[in-house]
Amino acid sequence: RGLIGTMVREIPADRLFLETDGLPAVAWAKGVEHAKLQEIPEVLESSLEYTAVAKGWKKEALACQIEDNLRRWLGRAGRVNDC
Repeated sequence: RGLIGTMVREIPADRLFLETDGLPAVAWAKGVEHAKLQEIPEVLESSLEYTAVAKGWKKEALACQIEDNLRRWLGRAGRVNDC
């Protein structure tokens, strides 16, 4: 994915977030006209997998990094789960 892959590789991991701009963005990502709310987790998981591969990270490690990024952004330090 040319430009997207380049951008993903260039953004430092400690600055990454994964999100969606709602159902229209989910529909775009899936290449369909309409998306359902239940499809959001699938699209976010796919985005996580793509980003991990592009950066050469294990998916689980990147998920922990993104969780840390969110906690830091929210002003809440510390890890949860198995990160």
